[in-house]
Amino acid sequence: MGPGYLMDTNAIIDFLVGKLPTQAREKIQNTRPEISVITQLELFSSSKTPPHEILRLNAFVKVAKIYNVIDEQVLGQAILLRRNFKLKTPDAIIAATAIANGLTLITRNVKDFDNIPALALLNPWEIA
Repeated sequence: MGPGYLMDTNAIIDFLVGKLPTQAREKIQNTRPEISVITQLELFSSSKTPPHEILRLNAFVKVAKIYNVIDEQVLGQAILLRRNFKLKTPDAIIAATAIANGLTLITRNVKDFDNIPALALLNPWEIA
């Protein structure tokens, strides 16, 4: 996929459990993952995640570029997204991170974000 993509939690999980179509999986394997700190938090939040999956998540996050600063630009964008598009706070921060950094958001849940004109989206299930 190359530079310029921010991965949402659902896309990472689909990738790690081998559910993505071959084209999407190959493209993700050939790039350094980029994620929001919110995505990192979501990946490790379930108490039901087995230890072997925690190891896989740790290995994934270790090589990822993590946007772990919610600066004024991201904060301002997130506030606008919550106000104008009624996004939940985590989704607003993830989308704002993508917008503020000029990244395309890779997510299976495009319906959650598709009405935001400033946000470029890519559904990994639709990569040809």
